[in-house]
Amino acid sequence: MSKKASILYLSFAPLLFLLSYYISHKVFVNYMLNGTMSNEAHNRPWMYSGFLTFMYVGFYFVIRDIYRPSKK
Repeated sequence: MSKKASILYLSFAPLLFLLSYYISHKVFVNYMLNGTMSNEAHNRPWMYSGFLTFMYVGFYFVIRDIYRPSKK
């Protein structure tokens, strides 16, 4: 994986975190306002978005290991 591709791939990690935080928070608020959740639930968008970002960055290390430059 080239240096340019690595920078581009990792630059999307904060955007992914913010987008997934926003979506999970909005979904939770909409369900709570509609009354479709029967029991008490906790709003945990940090946990969901953090886990998704962790998986995204972890996948980067897998790709980097697979496409390692050949030694000359």
